Amino acid sequence: NKTYQLLPQMFSNDRDQFQQLIAAGLQNKTEASQSAAILEQAVSLYRGEYLEGLDYHWLIPEREHLEHRCIEARFWLARYYLAVGKVGKGIRHLEILETMAPLTEEVYTLFMSAYSTIGNYAEIKKWYQKLVTVFRNELGLAPSAQSRELYKKIFG
Repeated sequence: NKTYQLLPQMFSNDRDQFQQLIAAGLQNKTEASQSAAILEQAVSLYRGEYLEGLDYHWLIPEREHLEHRCIEARFWLARYYLAVGKVGKGIRHLEILETMAPLTEEVYTLFMSAYSTIGNYAEIKKWYQKLVTVFRNELGLAPSAQSRELYKKIFG
């Protein structure tokens, strides 16, 4: 009848793969190292805004959902790597998170914790100052009491 039909079982796409991998990686039933491998694969598929360049209102919720899932996965990975002593890998995820979620305080506190682990006090000061500046300029707020306490704890 002069129509085309795509059957879902006949092709795959990176959006569906991304969502399946995120769901599998964030399951509590999965061993942490296995979850990390799955989530690494998932975040490697995320290359920015979904269907970038298209200006349709119906895309906005899907774009936001996919970005939120990527942020969630990268936070999980950053926390995991810091917990197992792979500070460099954790910092790489935090660097990306800072661009994706610059107003999320946990990004800065994780940076401070990461650099505290390796004794890089200059970087701790840099990230705390960046937190103070971003929150003051963008939100008109000071960092939370927990962030201030973390900074004081590190510097005694």
